[in-house]
Amino acid sequence: MTEKTEKMTEKTEKKLTEKSTAEFDDYSGSKVTELKRKIYLILMSSLSSEECVHKLLKFIKNYPKSSLLIIKMIIEACSVEKTFVKFYGLLSTQLCRVNDSFQLLFQQEFQHIYYSIHRYTSEKIRHIALLYAMLLYKNVINWQILKNLKCTQQDTISAGRIFIKFLLQ
Repeated sequence: MTEKTEKMTEKTEKKLTEKSTAEFDDYSGSKVTELKRKIYLILMSSLSSEECVHKLLKFIKNYPKSSLLIIKMIIEACSVEKTFVKFYGLLSTQLCRVNDSFQLLFQQEFQHIYYSIHRYTSEKIRHIALLYAMLLYKNVINWQILKNLKCTQQDTISAGRIFIKFLLQ
């Protein structure tokens, strides 16, 4: 082999090894699934809401863009319980008091949940509404989130009316 072909071969090998070690885009969602699993384990392994807040804040230091995922996982975990568990309300309250960005995320998620409320069962609607009722009662999220709710028969569906009922009860 000539020197030119040897150099070209070496360059090609370097490029191939660089590509194999370089980060790649994960289109399968396995990274998100892994983060959700870690957050779920933190939620389930904590004995108190204070301990859980501490663990979640430590988790955010390692994964800075995971705040919205944490909020969604808290709401999801709360909604799948058989009865409303006060732990999730206390956890959400403490997170909002520790960091204002959590307040904004809970408020944004409220709008998203309300506009997609028809996808949830009545039991899930009840638990989510009670979680947000607790956040409103403790004044950790702004009451302005209710300004977009319209309570007429034409503007709401039955799931939305159930949500509003449990939220304001």
